[in-house]
Amino acid sequence: MLFSKLLVVGALCASGMAMGAVEGLYQADCWPVQEEGLSVGRSVNFEKSSATQVQTIYGDLTCATAAYAFTFKGPYSIAADGAANFTSASIELTAIDARIAAAFTAQKLCGVAEWVAGVPHEVAGLDCGGTQIPAAGSVTYDIVKEVQGGIVFGTVTEDKDGSTLEKRPTAFDESTVFKAVTATQD
Repeated sequence: MLFSKLLVVGALCASGMAMGAVEGLYQADCWPVQEEGLSVGRSVNFEKSSATQVQTIYGDLTCATAAYAFTFKGPYSIAADGAANFTSASIELTAIDARIAAAFTAQKLCGVAEWVAGVPHEVAGLDCGGTQIPAAGSVTYDIVKEVQGGIVFGTVTEDKDGSTLEKRPTAFDESTVFKAVTATQD
């Protein structure tokens, strides 16, 4: 599974917002993972003092068939220079597809005996299929800036993965813009 690759990306993408009091929902374009035959959809919703990032893994390359999702929730802060800190108060994993729920149950993934499609399970601090999920209260260090139509985060590298203050990314990933999503009026 893509747990290890996507957890780092998911935690970093939930790191915060640009240097103002910008709030709202931001969404990145579908990200195909060719070697796995999957794709990833990512969104971040910033409220006054907390952020919720949802990273949905799809069973195809076009973000058409949702399989499972990680939800990262917690407080964040942004410095004037764009340095962002995100604290994972909660990390949930949800099997979206019934077949995935059955596979997770068969594996007893994350130590959970029974998975039901659509029902989230708190997985912070657990071993999920050989990948250690960060503990509740862990901090991810990132950088964020506003760009035309949205925001961008730091580029994740092996030595700049956001896992410590010293490993905070120093360059922006301009190729992945999280676009501002406008709420529809009823």
